[in-house]
Amino acid sequence: MLSVIIPTHNSEFALARCLAALVPGAIDGVVSEVIVADRASTDGTAKVADAAGCRLIAMDQPREARIEAGIAAIERGSWVLVLEPTVSLEPGWQNEVGAFIERTERAGRAGEQTAVFRFAFDEFVRPRRLSQAYVALRGHFLGLPVPEQGLLANRQALTAALAGKKRGRSGGLDGVISWRRLSVLRSRALVHPEQPA
Repeated sequence: MLSVIIPTHNSEFALARCLAALVPGAIDGVVSEVIVADRASTDGTAKVADAAGCRLIAMDQPREARIEAGIAAIERGSWVLVLEPTVSLEPGWQNEVGAFIERTERAGRAGEQTAVFRFAFDEFVRPRRLSQAYVALRGHFLGLPVPEQGLLANRQALTAALAGKKRGRSGGLDGVISWRRLSVLRSRALVHPEQPA
């Protein structure tokens, strides 16, 4: 049902936390594969991906190019979730995603509708509360989610948007996001602070 793509770069500790939150989705049959699109990491990112049974795509390219390569490498899922390694989804996320996909497909809107998670920091301190409020307002008034909110979209819609970009039309990942077609799920994407170097 769902292929997860995680773009990484020296994300060993963050990736382990991110993947742990995906386990309930794999157990429930929502997650069918996880692709780690890595940019020349020098830490244990590749080992974490291998130990978790993920497919690894290693290429020294910018984030969007690695995500595009991940989409092209999908073998199973008809839906794609692009997720940052610094994010872990809160418990129960897979139930809501499964219901969203089922509802969208039943309505015949799979090629149009996209979704993101609510943005939240794992550590709740004052400056971060202001950041959460900023992201919420940005999403509400401008319809512009941040990468940490994830992106849930139909695989065919993403592939078509990327093909349009290659032909010189406006497209790419941003091409599938429209405030009219964007749903914000109740489940939160919990952003973890960066691991100290």
